[in-house]
Amino acid sequence: MCENSTVSHLAIESTRAERLMKSWMGRCLLTILVWSGIGWLFSLPGLSGEHWRLTLVGSLAQWWSWGLVTPVIFWADRRLPFSDKQLAQRILAHLLPSVFLTATYIYVFAAVRAVVGMGPWSALLNTRILASALKGMFLWSWLVYWLIFGARQIYRYYEHYLASELRLERLERSFSEARLNALATASYGWYRGRRQGTDGWIGWW
Repeated sequence: MCENSTVSHLAIESTRAERLMKSWMGRCLLTILVWSGIGWLFSLPGLSGEHWRLTLVGSLAQWWSWGLVTPVIFWADRRLPFSDKQLAQRILAHLLPSVFLTATYIYVFAAVRAVVGMGPWSALLNTRILASALKGMFLWSWLVYWLIFGARQIYRYYEHYLASELRLERLERSFSEARLNALATASYGWYRGRRQGTDGWIGWW
């Protein structure tokens, strides 16, 4: 009795977790956790120094900014008039948006730095922010953009793979059921024919 109640409780908790992850709030929470984890990982080399807090907050600000820009990247990718099999066309179509969204990320990063107290709000009005980023940060950010794009494509291919596996499993199940039905029909026909033959032989006798 106790084991059954435990299993039921776990099933209920699992259902609640699935509902939470499908909700808007759950997805936001998952997004924050993922980007915070990435920021923490990239800050590890500098956490042993004297200014580890600044290193951690700076890294978190950097990747939280990508967390804000990534939905726009996904939205732009969904708007492309190309299928998943036309990967070359999708890459070419992303060239111009990648530059624009990377520049947008530079300003978002400056805003997030201001929010966490690592930079002034006046930096957003400074026209030199992009010029300074072009000295190194812009190229690194542009590469991160393509990493996000690649991760999305891998996830899409994985979804298609799971869908194809599910269709194959359903097809095999339907084929097995059809075979069982055919065997059942053949067995019934054989039994009925034999029964009729037996009845005819008894009547003749």
